[in-house]
Amino acid sequence: MAARRVRRPPNPDRLQGFLAKAAWDADELRVRVRAYAVGALADQGAVLIADETGDVERGTKSASVQRQYTGTAGGIDNAQVSVYFSYGSSRGRAP
Repeated sequence: MAARRVRRPPNPDRLQGFLAKAAWDADELRVRVRAYAVGALADQGAVLIADETGDVERGTKSASVQRQYTGTAGGIDNAQVSVYFSYGSSRGRAP
């Protein structure tokens, strides 16, 4: 009797488990993503996009939480502030 494959419904916890348990080589991943972005998106008119975002945090276990201004809260609150950089051109963008 052939084995029957059971199709499970999508579950974000499965992806989170994969990302948390997989062995990643951060340097190799950076090299591959950069090579893809340069090959697919290179353009003389490209720009670097900087985006600051703040997330209000109520827990006690998150790193770098402190009282600081964040637009998300509209004032000073316990928050994490992160800065994200993206590369953008007329051909697309990459984080």
